[in-house]
Amino acid sequence: LTAMLAAYRSSRFLVAVLTFLSYTCFHLCRKPFSVTKSILKSTYDINTSNDSSLCQGWAPFNGSHSNLLLGAMDCTFLFTYAIAMYLHGYLADRMNLRHFLTVGMIGSGLGSILLGVAYFANIHVLYYFILVQLGTGVAQAMGWPAVMAVMGRWFGKQRRGLIMGVWNMHTSIGNILGTVIPSIWATCDGPWGWSFVVPGFIIIGVSVPVFLLLVPDPRLTMPSSIQYNVISFAYHCVCECI
Repeated sequence: LTAMLAAYRSSRFLVAVLTFLSYTCFHLCRKPFSVTKSILKSTYDINTSNDSSLCQGWAPFNGSHSNLLLGAMDCTFLFTYAIAMYLHGYLADRMNLRHFLTVGMIGSGLGSILLGVAYFANIHVLYYFILVQLGTGVAQAMGWPAVMAVMGRWFGKQRRGLIMGVWNMHTSIGNILGTVIPSIWATCDGPWGWSFVVPGFIIIGVSVPVFLLLVPDPRLTMPSSIQYNVISFAYHCVCECI
């Protein structure tokens, strides 16, 4: 029983780490567009300035309607994210969460990479950016329902406030990394495409251990439901006594 309790505790810890890293990467991939907005829109007026140090922007976002187009990009992502969140919440309860979360991570990574490809492929078509944002919103919405469902299955009411408080640091850490990493290339004369490509590859890389190691339900670690109930009860009793 002691060995099984130790294995159960190790599995819970691994689940917490994997879901933490997973959602950290989801936030990492959301930030690059906000970081690069200042270089996508023009801060250079060819009629009044010859200062080449100012950003000339990136078409189609460097025209007179740059704020409107950048706002439309944000609205496209957020609207799609909100609608898809509801649908994915329904699907997450009916699918293998390991597969579901992995698909969301890979989709988010590809969306980020495709935005970066626009720089290297010299793409200036607005519809390209809109379509990528639509797909990214759908993929990003797969993250939260999946990680919450997995954590809910593995962690009961005991110490939920402490556990979820520490675990929820992924939001802040992801936002910090999502600002620092893209900022390396987000300069007027820098290859801003890497600001999207690098986070995209990071989340795809993290999706590999998630797919290989994540156990979405504690019952899958036990050969029978009776053993699971015994171990779960014993573990929670130990937590109550500490």
